[in-house]
Amino acid sequence: MASFLHVLGVIFDIFLLLVAPILVVVFGIAARKREALSFTLRGWLRFPVALLLTIACVFALGAVYLSVNPFVYQSTHRPLLIVSLASLAYLTLHIPITLIYIARPNDDHHTQIAFQVWGLWWLVLALPASWFISLIGIQYTRLIFVSVTLSLLAALFDKWYTARQGYIQLEQERLERHLGPPGPQTPILSEPPEPSPNELWKLSAVSGLYDIPFILLLGSQVALTVDLATDYFYGTMSSAYFRTTSAVILMMTPLAPFTHNFHRWMSGLFALLFIGSTILTFSAFPFTSNAPLRLHLTHSIDLLDGSTFSELSGPRGYFERQISNNEWMSLPRTRAALCGVPSKFHDAETSVAYDVCRWNGPTTRIWPYPPTHWVRKVETKHLGFTKGVLVVSGPAATHLSGLILDPGLTFEDRRLLNEDESDGTGQLQFPIDDGERGVPWERVFVVNWHSNNSATERGGFALVEWDETPEAGDIPDLHALMVGVPDWVRVSGPGARKQPLVEGYRRFDF
Repeated sequence: MASFLHVLGVIFDIFLLLVAPILVVVFGIAARKREALSFTLRGWLRFPVALLLTIACVFALGAVYLSVNPFVYQSTHRPLLIVSLASLAYLTLHIPITLIYIARPNDDHHTQIAFQVWGLWWLVLALPASWFISLIGIQYTRLIFVSVTLSLLAALFDKWYTARQGYIQLEQERLERHLGPPGPQTPILSEPPEPSPNELWKLSAVSGLYDIPFILLLGSQVALTVDLATDYFYGTMSSAYFRTTSAVILMMTPLAPFTHNFHRWMSGLFALLFIGSTILTFSAFPFTSNAPLRLHLTHSIDLLDGSTFSELSGPRGYFERQISNNEWMSLPRTRAALCGVPSKFHDAETSVAYDVCRWNGPTTRIWPYPPTHWVRKVETKHLGFTKGVLVVSGPAATHLSGLILDPGLTFEDRRLLNEDESDGTGQLQFPIDDGERGVPWERVFVVNWHSNNSATERGGFALVEWDETPEAGDIPDLHALMVGVPDWVRVSGPGARKQPLVEGYRRFDF
């Protein structure tokens, strides 16, 4: 049921995303139709052609963006990518509609609006964020829909000033085009006719169409920065995203109808917020700064039926990476699918919010299973392990021995980094502390075990991880370290499916 509602929500968001640009185009054309500019662009390019070229350009830019950031494509559902690119298309459509159908070349607002459009382009395309492109879909489609709705409401409040003045200006300009510039023999429209309610509504609606969306986009960018810095959840009523956006809307929306020089001070405000939020974004973004991350992963295997139970918790930004991928522990690619269960908070000491996600893997019938209830707690810096503790625990009447090997060397030149052996306590702890150098992402953990009851029951557990772009020679060396690993062990990382799996479960014999 939850997955059905999620799919339904994605479809609904896509529908809203398609409706919003159509409304913008309709009102833009309706407002300028009487100027004989409704279906021409600069006198030679048809508006529908410009529309298609704009959409094609945006999707081409999206394809380039995905090629530069392949992880976005790997870690995000296809519908969210479509919604994200369509959101960029909406922002792009705002350029010709605003500059051609709303702002005139001799308009005082032309420069300010052009600056705002440039800022939006930089904002959307230049932020180095896989989190941004994956979250822009669900949140921004609703944001765009709300912006269009509020634009229509703003028309009702703005009609007695902005629309009337705009109508009078258009009438004056039309008279000048027909009769020439004002002169001794040229009649001047001293008292233009009052606009009809229909004209008034159209003009005021267009006025709101480029006021309200900019406010919401500004507020959402600030909210994204606040949400990233505070590490709260997206998509909840208590998130910083929802609170900040709501506050910005409530504070700034009532000012629009009563401010004659709205665009002048809005451009300055946009520049300050844009520059400030960009600086904060770069300083708060964990993968571009030295801010540490913490990850908690607990994996249990039921020795009776072979079923698996896993719990993963950590900062939300970490879940967008490929953490693990094997046949009995498949990690979903997006936060929405990953966290389909209630979340809770961990690590109250530092007041850091963690997503907690549980899932049950399929049952398997390979025996014997090592008693691998293990927890890995690490702190990372620049995607490399810096320090932490690997804890491997099992029943109290179990002897465990383990090794931590450096996979950067060949099988023959392997270097023992750490080892530990429990004396019937059923728990191993491997302290990890490589200082500022950082433990390489390719760290290999190998744990051997045997039961007190039967010395013949031996098995092994290995977790092999490497960077997203390993060197060509790294994978064979890693595979050489896994000789004797049971066939239920899987190597995580790119190209893992291509690695042959070794059957059997004998003791590691290094």
